[in-house]
Amino acid sequence: MKVVEQLYKRSRESNEETKTAHNAKAVKDLRARMNSDVEHVLKRVKVIKRKLEALERSNASHQKLPGCDPGSSADRTRTSVVSGLGNKLKDMMEDFLGLRAKDSRIQRNRGEDNLQ
Repeated sequence: MKVVEQLYKRSRESNEETKTAHNAKAVKDLRARMNSDVEHVLKRVKVIKRKLEALERSNASHQKLPGCDPGSSADRTRTSVVSGLGNKLKDMMEDFLGLRAKDSRIQRNRGEDNLQ
């Protein structure tokens, strides 16, 4: 998840740079880098999501072990950790999608300004 956080930070920085860039080539390069970051994030998120689903399946099978019944301390801990990671991933994706939407609005406005 750390890689996704780093890519989000890099995309946010690129987004800020596009606001101050006046050269069309520079803006185009920044947009290409942001699109590349989006592709990387989506790939990493798919991998993370599969790992979280595997952990959930592991938790279900772990409940069958003696002393790890549903509601036991070990079960609650495992469930809490997986749930927390899932929530963190969801929040990161919401932030990332919000940034993409904001960037799209800025680009659309910039395009309208160029047409006037």
